[in-house]
Amino acid sequence: MLSVLGACTDSEGGDDDTGAVLATLAAENRAALFTLGPGDVLLDHLDRVQVLSHARTNLTAKTREQVDDFLNDPRRQLPASSWVAGGEVDAELVAELGLYVPGTLHRYRCRPSLRLDLGLGRVRVRHGERLLSTAEGDVGDRKLWWFDKSKSMAFRWDGDLGTFFAFGTSAPEDIVIEYDAASTADLLHWEGPAADPAIPRRFSLAQVDRPALAVTTPSAFQWQLDRLSGDTLDVSVAVLDVGLVVDAVGRLERRAGLGDGVTFRVDITVAGVTSQLWERHVLPGSQWTEERVPLPYTGSAPVALRFTTQPGPAAHRLNDHALWSGLRLRGQSAEADPRPHLVLIDLDTLRADRLGCYGAERDSSPRIDAWAESSAELFENSTSVESWTLPSTISMLTGLAVSQHGVHFSNRRMTKVMEPLAARLSAAGYETLGRTDGGFVIPALGFAEGFERFIHGHLQPEEDWSEMLDLLAARDSSRPVFCFVQTYRAHEPYDPDRRFDDKERPYAGPLLGKRLNGPDFVGDAQRDGAPLDDADHRWVNALYDSAVHRTDAMVGDFLEGLDRVFGDEPYLVLLTSDHGQALFDRGAFGHGLGMHPEDLAVPLILRHVDGLVVGRSSAPVTGLDVVPTLLDAAGLEIPDHLPGRSLLGPLPEEAAQLAWHRGQEQSIQFAGYKLIDGGDAPQLFELSTDPQELTDRSATMPRRVEFLTELLSAWLAHWRPVDATGEADVQLSDRDRAALEALGYLK
Repeated sequence: MLSVLGACTDSEGGDDDTGAVLATLAAENRAALFTLGPGDVLLDHLDRVQVLSHARTNLTAKTREQVDDFLNDPRRQLPASSWVAGGEVDAELVAELGLYVPGTLHRYRCRPSLRLDLGLGRVRVRHGERLLSTAEGDVGDRKLWWFDKSKSMAFRWDGDLGTFFAFGTSAPEDIVIEYDAASTADLLHWEGPAADPAIPRRFSLAQVDRPALAVTTPSAFQWQLDRLSGDTLDVSVAVLDVGLVVDAVGRLERRAGLGDGVTFRVDITVAGVTSQLWERHVLPGSQWTEERVPLPYTGSAPVALRFTTQPGPAAHRLNDHALWSGLRLRGQSAEADPRPHLVLIDLDTLRADRLGCYGAERDSSPRIDAWAESSAELFENSTSVESWTLPSTISMLTGLAVSQHGVHFSNRRMTKVMEPLAARLSAAGYETLGRTDGGFVIPALGFAEGFERFIHGHLQPEEDWSEMLDLLAARDSSRPVFCFVQTYRAHEPYDPDRRFDDKERPYAGPLLGKRLNGPDFVGDAQRDGAPLDDADHRWVNALYDSAVHRTDAMVGDFLEGLDRVFGDEPYLVLLTSDHGQALFDRGAFGHGLGMHPEDLAVPLILRHVDGLVVGRSSAPVTGLDVVPTLLDAAGLEIPDHLPGRSLLGPLPEEAAQLAWHRGQEQSIQFAGYKLIDGGDAPQLFELSTDPQELTDRSATMPRRVEFLTELLSAWLAHWRPVDATGEADVQLSDRDRAALEALGYLK
């Protein structure tokens, strides 16, 4: 049975097939009583839900027939005979298309049976046997482009005209349009009879991503508990105004702004007596409405918690869809969970050598330095596994090597098959909270998976992590928590900041007062005149250290806050970075450029659970060791397919440290030597005499090259790729693209 959440403005009502949707999620014993303790989430127990009433769909029969047809066959054929020839293409459009071919370009047009900008999912276009290059623009834009370079043709969807255009020297061949409906959050649907493992699905509102159960209105469902083991219930709700209407010629079209909200209500039944606990009417909007609902004390008597939704006063239930999230019991359980809280701090783009505790000359990190000296173990020989954010952070949060997860480029993402750390810890009973500055570390690229609350997209200078401290302080649960925080504060753009300017030789060059972003400013300066000189380089380095100093202040506040929030409770903190930053070390600026110390040498500082292991370790470690360490601290088994190791036990004096670069090069560092392989020729560096990797020794030490090459091959052969290749053709929202552009990407 197929259920679709959609809407239309037709006067015909929806089909109230009671319980057909959520009933597919409920097992045969769903009415049995079960125990729910403080910190437990009702949405984790959908196999126990009782569906009291629920519309199969709130589409009209006419619209539902079209949607069912679309979902059953999300392909549309446009035979060559569909195209109508138009006139010649003018020179201005030819230049815009970039189709510089001999002959005259002609315009062709047709009207597909289904619009290409419905937002029903990813749209792919095949011309003959060729899958065309990805459209310029997100699905949902009014105008989209595809290109067939082999035929020197361009295709354009014009949403304003509802017309598909082709431009070429000859008529188009047969066209196949493929819609990937499973990739969309605008068309909400479940397919039965098997429960979709993605339920509850994830929704992002106001940069807060949460798992939620999406239901039509009216609906009612409940859970029966053997007792009420909590004094409050967290409730988080929202309303989506997502409409599907049939236009004048029978095509499906999205339409919003028609709904008037949903009334959410929570009731409790004890000994046959039902009373209302909470009610709120919520209008369609872009944020979550969160409440902490007091629960009456009922001792050991069985209880039922019922959740209902009703359409708004105008009964526009065909447009408004209800999201239930949270549903967590709060209160202190009789037996506290002895496992430690786990905190992972990722300071994007932070080189190890710019922290005082790693030998920085400037006083750029006084608070991290003091914390490392008094409370933590510092690993002196720590490297990242890639020199840019996406693949390195995926490795940090899954424990998989880059060659295992296969995400080498920004059109791929982390997937559930990779079993991220948050999902593992959540399944083991941890509460999971995440907060990032956005950029690559966003839900669209898979990073919210496993987090009960994932806050993302903050890039403002005034932002800090006090919100996370507030959430930790208010959790009111005896369950342990996993908290992940990430910031781009050490990442360009660099704000004008003279705190580390040379007082004897104050900078007065062309970069003064400019906000420097990405490597572009280097080229801009060169176009304006002479290349950047040593004074310019010193100024950029000072700006980077100023950014590190601002990062240090935020981290220092957070670390002090953790002491206040956790008090005497056991907790572990692991602070590291995903990659470094080239600051003209080899004449280059930026990251994602290479595999040398400025690219890969990052801090790794560990506050052990008991806080008693303090000092420095020379053991070689990498970002692959993060997940095994946190799993070990939580008392969980470390999977055999993870190549990293826990940092909580004895460590070998020598271990291989591997890194990758854009899917083309690998490096291996072992026993004082480092090999970079995959370029024009292998490079070898003797680290004891050349720590900055300036002199290639491969010609004079061929046996060492051979040994490290064999070691690298053996490592790659043992740690084989897992069946978790990142999904291709990731669709980013306008906001996500703008955030990446602000960080210097996607230019």
